[in-house]
Amino acid sequence: MRKMMFTKKDKKEYDELQWEMLIVDDEEEVHSITKTVLKKFSFEEKTIKFHHAYTGSEAIQVLKDNPNIALVLLDVVMESADAGLHVVKDIREKLNNKAVRIILRTGQPGSAPEKKVILNYDINDYKEKTELTSTKLFTSVITALRSYKELKLIQSHKLGLEQIINSNTIIYGQETFGELIQNILNQIEELLNTGKRKSLQNQKISFVKLIDNNFEILQSSGFDKDEHNEVIMDDNIKNLFEKAIKSECNVFEGDDYISFFKIESDVINLIYFNNYSKLGEVRKNLIEVFLSNILIVIRNLYLHEQMIETLDNQNKYLEVKVNEAVVEMTKKDKLIQQQSRLAQLGEMISMIAHQWRQPLNAIAASAI
Repeated sequence: MRKMMFTKKDKKEYDELQWEMLIVDDEEEVHSITKTVLKKFSFEEKTIKFHHAYTGSEAIQVLKDNPNIALVLLDVVMESADAGLHVVKDIREKLNNKAVRIILRTGQPGSAPEKKVILNYDINDYKEKTELTSTKLFTSVITALRSYKELKLIQSHKLGLEQIINSNTIIYGQETFGELIQNILNQIEELLNTGKRKSLQNQKISFVKLIDNNFEILQSSGFDKDEHNEVIMDDNIKNLFEKAIKSECNVFEGDDYISFFKIESDVINLIYFNNYSKLGEVRKNLIEVFLSNILIVIRNLYLHEQMIETLDNQNKYLEVKVNEAVVEMTKKDKLIQQQSRLAQLGEMISMIAHQWRQPLNAIAASAI
């Protein structure tokens, strides 16, 4: 059983996320003007990171290398009169990217009629370069990013629910408490990172049991250890453990989250993980649903193991009693056998005595 060591918590800075945008156009001037117009752009406290491509094939490669691109400003006429339209089809069908928002821009509207393009291609807006002023470009970008955000939220929610369903299937199949704990930690980590652009940094998770008012780590991941291989935790986590036990409910502060599991009055488990502040509301709700299911699994497995332990104790008790009964019966059998032999010996002596009596009686009669 691992022990905890508590130290003061270090504060870490995290890189600011940006909206990623791809500009696809064969004219360098279009790239420069677009960057200039959107230079000071900010939406939900995120700026724009620009990617550039000058042909359709370059655009597809950039999208392959950067799957988190939210918006593509796409020229229609490049190496061919409909190069941009082929890019749209490749994005949606070959890359199977349904989330990225695509705004078509064209300087030759007659070569790709708007109605035909809107009907036949999965795009989100269609603009002529002459009408796309700085204000309209700003408005179009905001609209596209807001749509992208909502779509990614839906996808993340869907992935999270699928993850919970898969997790329940895996976890309910565990037969030992050790296997259950390990799978719970694995599934929590996967759920925390599902649909994320990047895996959460410095992810820490632990499963703790309260034993005689001491916190014992049953399993953990992501923590540093001292020279004695003991897990090191900061004092804030210990304070959160005590707060959860006192309130008998889940608690969170800043980046840390504690889930409270009371199986019986003297059986308390706690799950800790960090990076809670980086989760959106949907992800937080999914975590709550998952942990609620976990309580049921832990309680059922605990009761199952208690029942098995009780049955084992009863079996051992019965085995002892059976052995005692066998010994007692063996003693009685030996006593009965001994009594039987004595009885047979008595009968034999009686018969011998009878046999001896007859000649003695005859002798006595002759002497008279």
